[in-house]
Amino acid sequence: MTSRTRRRHHRLAAWFYWLNARAKQTESFYMVVVAAMVGAVAGWVAVAFRQALAFFEDLFWGGSGTAAIAAAPLHLKLVVPAFGGLVAGYIIWRFASEAKGHGVPEVMAAVATRGGRMRPRVPIVKAIASTLTIGSGGSAGSEGPIVQIGAGTGSVLGQFLRVGERRLRTLVGCGAAAGIAAIFNAPVAGALFAVEVIIGDFRVPQFSPIIIASVTATVVSRGVFGAEPVFHVPAYEAVSSVELLIYALVGLSAGVVGSTFTRLMYWTEDRFESLPLPPPLVTALGGLSVGLLLLVLPDVAGVGYDTIDAALHGRLAPKLLFLLVGGKLLAVCLTIGSGGSGGIFAPSLYLGAMTGGAVGWAAHTLLPHATAPPGAYALVGMGAMLGAVTHGPVSAMLIIFEMTSDYLIILPLMLATTIGTVVSAALHRNSMYTEKLERRGLKVMHGHDVNLLGSVPVEAVMQRNPVIVRPETPLAQVVQRALHADTEAVYVVDREGRLHGVITLRQLNPLKAGKLELDALVAEDLADPHFPRVPLGASLDEVLYEMGGGIREEIPVVDDGRLVGVVKLQDVIRRYNRELYRRNMAEQVAHAMWASHDRPTEELAGYQVADLPAPGELIGKTIAEADVRRRYGLTVLLVRPPDEGGTLGEPRPATPETVIEPGSWLVVYGPPERIERFRLL
Repeated sequence: MTSRTRRRHHRLAAWFYWLNARAKQTESFYMVVVAAMVGAVAGWVAVAFRQALAFFEDLFWGGSGTAAIAAAPLHLKLVVPAFGGLVAGYIIWRFASEAKGHGVPEVMAAVATRGGRMRPRVPIVKAIASTLTIGSGGSAGSEGPIVQIGAGTGSVLGQFLRVGERRLRTLVGCGAAAGIAAIFNAPVAGALFAVEVIIGDFRVPQFSPIIIASVTATVVSRGVFGAEPVFHVPAYEAVSSVELLIYALVGLSAGVVGSTFTRLMYWTEDRFESLPLPPPLVTALGGLSVGLLLLVLPDVAGVGYDTIDAALHGRLAPKLLFLLVGGKLLAVCLTIGSGGSGGIFAPSLYLGAMTGGAVGWAAHTLLPHATAPPGAYALVGMGAMLGAVTHGPVSAMLIIFEMTSDYLIILPLMLATTIGTVVSAALHRNSMYTEKLERRGLKVMHGHDVNLLGSVPVEAVMQRNPVIVRPETPLAQVVQRALHADTEAVYVVDREGRLHGVITLRQLNPLKAGKLELDALVAEDLADPHFPRVPLGASLDEVLYEMGGGIREEIPVVDDGRLVGVVKLQDVIRRYNRELYRRNMAEQVAHAMWASHDRPTEELAGYQVADLPAPGELIGKTIAEADVRRRYGLTVLLVRPPDEGGTLGEPRPATPETVIEPGSWLVVYGPPERIERFRLL
């Protein structure tokens, strides 16, 4: 490229970004236009994904659906899933580890901790790995991958347009909504899923662009595949009021199976991760295990839409319904738990159809004149199971409702889905998505990580000079002490330092005003012995919980019953903001490194951010044990562990539990002279 061509490109780029900056000043119009672009792109990506999936199914099995797999020779049922798992596992391991699994937790983590930033390669790797996994017979759904691909599309476009973090998070939601809408032909459900599960924010500035993207993607999908629903559902009607009890039983059953699904998935994942094998071989082993299962139950392969359709029309034998619940559970956990790429949306619908169909068959056998055919219960079971697995009951109801367009089913659907979600949450508090995030140390609420304080000890902010009085101190003196101290509470302790109780400012206010007689009262008379307290080894998230989310301004810290200090809410909030800043800085540095593959050494307000090899004396220690901040005056932002090939892997935010492995590099932040000293260790 000549210098003149480069200058022309620079001028065009400058002109484009000038127009883009001017357009950003019109908040609503700009986001509507960009959301429509995201929806259109995600809609076409969903179309391409479905066609690529059909191509691989035809390549491997000679046709689509479980009928083609059932008719395949025995050796193909073993070899093809193992081969698909091997290739998909290698692609994920080599190019983008975020493409592993069902995808939605990665999108939620990007929204909660990286402001919506996702690597451009992720949608591409996810598409290839998922079509290989599912097309080769792996038991997984296409909806989860489409959510991640669509969300990645929104993220990449937003980063290209240089939008702010708030808008970028919204565009990620636009892409996720567009993916669901295009796959299910359900624009309202797609939008509700994005705001309920991904973004966690129903405010209009976020919701309006998501609706636009969802509608645009649906128009694109219908233009290619038509307006036909995913499932052709027979018309059903309520037979008697007794059925509501049976639908409630469907919801209860879905809650139990849904929570079991979540537990079994991560138990299987733990078992596979403990194997001393390279990741591609682990994924191949998972594929081989699925192949063994296909020898006896070919109906559990792939997405399983044709088997769901058979259940809705009552074409499956009762015994097979029960058998397919267990078989599908095992097949999905083997596929995704071993590192394959695929979603849990379709498997949830599958499990719901089989569970609901089994309950419906039993009910119809006992009460043939008072119940609908089993297919009606299979349909309601799909919504109940989806709510139980995702803990997103609103989007689960709407997906089923939009697929049927039958208002008569809405009452039993609402009942069963609500019961299924409540029962599942009671048996296992995390959904399939949030369980994965919590295992990484993330606690996402309303689209934000609220677990930043989980690794900060109470000693980090504790004050060791609380206002104390003896139990026998007259209340008049207690009031005088409180008047001269900047405190929300006075602590009653004995001569050994044991905490007897707490007197709060609220209790003292009437005494200050002279409304109560003080002469006959002592401190112990007014002290609350049940006032919440935390042990010395507690973390700040435990402190915040005991404070009631801000109801109490301060709380005592005890060690074996003895008062050792107090923690004030303002100090906890200050530390939270500090940890949030540190997390954001770490993610920004990580993002820059992912994009450039450079090791940064930059100046930030007189401090440096540098990427250095971990000194030998720190190898094998956790970040907390290394205590780099105290020993060297530096903050560890990121850790770059070596991957299986011996090269440096992707940077990861440093947590106190992160182990510094041999060959790791540390991204540290601090004064230049201390960085130089650390470099020479």
